[in-house]
Formats: sequence, structure tokens, C-alpha cells
Amino acid sequence: MKYSPAALELLGYTRRSEKWDDFVSKTMATWFKFSLDHSESNFAWVNNEHHRNSQGVTHGGALMTYMDYCMSATIWDLTGGGAAYTMQLDNQFVHPARIKRWLFCRVVPRSVGEVIELDGEIRVNDPTGMLILRSYGKFTLPKKPKVLADGE
Repeated sequence: MKYSPAALELLGYTRRSEKWDDFVSKTMATWFKFSLDHSESNFAWVNNEHHRNSQGVTHGGALMTYMDYCMSATIWDLTGGGAAYTMQLDNQFVHPARIKRWLFCRVVPRSVGEVIELDGEIRVNDPTGMLILRSYGKFTLPKKPKVLADGE
């Protein structure tokens, strides 16, 4: 199946808003789809020439940025709009990803608490396509400031 923005919309994906005006919105057009029970999150991104490394395939830093975004967006879904800081992001590169390919990411929560652990994978051309990257991430939620009572 050849993917396009219209096909992704039919499959239930939503385009990430460019209004965030952050690094991801300036460097990669991404799509997301969260499961109703928060058991998995799915993403799509088509890479292009400015994501190419010197060997002509997708730069590893671009793939890691995509994974970090996908895991952060999953936390946003899990927490009802919350953000977290990346504590650890381990990546195993399995195969190179050619340029101008749809890269599908799937993220699954491993544990959710003050520290959130996630597993992720990126596949090429289809959500069930060839595995490109396998990842584990650990994130921490921002600490809420302690409210002092009068006289403390």
C-alpha cells in the first residue's frame, strides 16, 4: 500500500500541528494515532533529502530525534497533556532507512509512574515493514514545586 497524507487520515492518523514551532515541527512532518486504551501509539513520517547522511541513507540522529518525539508524544497521551524529560534513550540500529520512505513508529508503555519506561520500534514503508530501529526510553515527569504554608 502506498501511503499519502490522505491515506493516513483514512487510517486514523492526525497530522502534528506546525503551531508548536519547535524543533520537530521545523524538521519533520509527523502524523500520530493513539489507541483508546493508551496501550500503544503509532506515528508516521516520510523522510526527505535533508535527513540524508554521507552514505545516502537516513541520518541516525534524525531517526533518534523521531523516536524521542514519538516517545514524548506517547507520554503526552498517557498523562493527558503532560510533558517529561528524557533520562535515557537507548537505540539499536537494525537496518539503514533509505530516503523518501515512510517510517512508521510504534511505542508501547512498559511502566508508567513518576518514571515512565517505553519500548519503541521504527519500521520502513509499512507498520509491519522491515525493522529499522529498536529503542528503549526512560522519562521523568517534572517535579511539582513544594507549596509552603505560612511561616515555613
